[in-house]
Amino acid sequence: MSITKTQNEISNPISKRFTFLIDLELLSQIKLISYLTNQKLSQTINDSIIEYIIQFEKNNNTSIKTLINHKFNKSK
Repeated sequence: MSITKTQNEISNPISKRFTFLIDLELLSQIKLISYLTNQKLSQTINDSIIEYIIQFEKNNNTSIKTLINHKFNKSK
């Protein structure tokens, strides 16, 4: 059995395909932002999520990576 990788998977091996539901108005807005900034939609969504995480960490005085690492280290 042969597995063919997409161009994105070859150029960015840490990406993972993910499907989710989104409000249609939000989708239209993020698509427009992608167009206006000349970015791929996936990159615009990634940037938005990164900004959200940074803001969450500031507001909650925490580090998501630290919490994730703590969980994985605790289970060993």
